[in-house]
Amino acid sequence: MNSSISSSSCSDLDLTYDTDSLLDFDFDFSELSEDDSTLSVPEENLWQLSELPTPAPPAVEGTIKVVFKPAKASVTKLQKKKVARKGSVNIKAMITGNKTPNMSRRAQGSALVAFPTFDKCDSLVFMPHSISRMMNSGDVSGLAALLATHTTKGCSVFMKGNNVFLEGFLQLNELITELHPDTVSCVHNTRVVGNTIQATMFTKFTDSEAIFNCVARTKAKDPFFNKLMGDHACGCTRKARLSKKIEPMTSKTEEEKAQMIAVADGASGDLIIFSNVYLKLTFDDATRKVTRIDYDFELTSLTPAQAESNKC
Repeated sequence: MNSSISSSSCSDLDLTYDTDSLLDFDFDFSELSEDDSTLSVPEENLWQLSELPTPAPPAVEGTIKVVFKPAKASVTKLQKKKVARKGSVNIKAMITGNKTPNMSRRAQGSALVAFPTFDKCDSLVFMPHSISRMMNSGDVSGLAALLATHTTKGCSVFMKGNNVFLEGFLQLNELITELHPDTVSCVHNTRVVGNTIQATMFTKFTDSEAIFNCVARTKAKDPFFNKLMGDHACGCTRKARLSKKIEPMTSKTEEEKAQMIAVADGASGDLIIFSNVYLKLTFDDATRKVTRIDYDFELTSLTPAQAESNKC
């Protein structure tokens, strides 16, 4: 058996086998019958069968060429992951997982989304909310700082048609804190119409004759208190004080006004009062500063405090 190995380089190895010399012995076909499927081999040729090498795979044109090449270094390319559109159906995942496709447009999972933060106190639209919050807590100094930031120096404040200016508006809120310390107000709605911000607030407070008479005695010589209350500053009844606020109202009929005055006259103890406050802020388009404030209110209902406590 002749075999030759030739090496052209370290990376290429050629193996050549001579297939004609693989079977170098004779077979005796004379003893093979038609019905016999066995093949008899002479004894002198048995040693050749035992020393036969393992047959090689069939070669093309009698030659098998094996080439070894070293692996080349490759760079793994990062492929961009395709983002599935919201509401799309992943057919492959549906088949492998045997799950019903999610056709909902809602985002799946509990993703936390950061809410945009902004300073409401520094926003002109939220100025009615800031005024309401400071009136509830009795923060007159904070209210003064807020008005100084968002209003002009000559800003006018009209209350029931009278201009009390910013100083009078601050004194009014300070007086309300003393007369009705349990005042609670909240902004119901806010609208921006042109260069005005219009807000409606709901207010609830308790009218106590004992507190009013005490404050009236301490402020008997206060010009602002006397101007605000007029003839009902001191020594007047509750009916007279509240009738001055109920009679000018336009949202109530005469019958409703009479019922409210009767409740004020018949209540011997404290009185729970609900009212609507209308706030209108007019600002300058160029400077974004408030130039005028309109402040008005109307009483909506009067209920004796004893009857209110019985309901609870």
